[in-house]
Amino acid sequence: MSEESLEAPVAIQQLRAHRPNPNYRPLIFVAAPFTEVVKNKPNARQQVRDYCRYVYQTGGIPICPQLYFPQFINLHHYHDFQVMNFICIVLLTKCGGTLVIWCSNPRYELLHQEGL
Repeated sequence: MSEESLEAPVAIQQLRAHRPNPNYRPLIFVAAPFTEVVKNKPNARQQVRDYCRYVYQTGGIPICPQLYFPQFINLHHYHDFQVMNFICIVLLTKCGGTLVIWCSNPRYELLHQEGL
């Protein structure tokens, strides 16, 4: 993880603060380039898995469509791809933050989102 990723535990702890349940974990939407993750690029997929693991270890629940949906949605079928995009928007609105990953230039940002 880069030095920028050191902010993730702080951001996730802020999302967990003042919750009645001490075991609360915020949903973190992990956004990575679909083309690099889905198209037979094992290094990109592994990097995204590592970031998901990092979110989990720092107290969040990673939601990563790029790893999950290709297992059962045909991304080459236009209708399925559009439905998947809609599902991603729904999931994004449920998440407390977004982890943005650039696979070609590893960088980390945790964006807090409100009012989507």
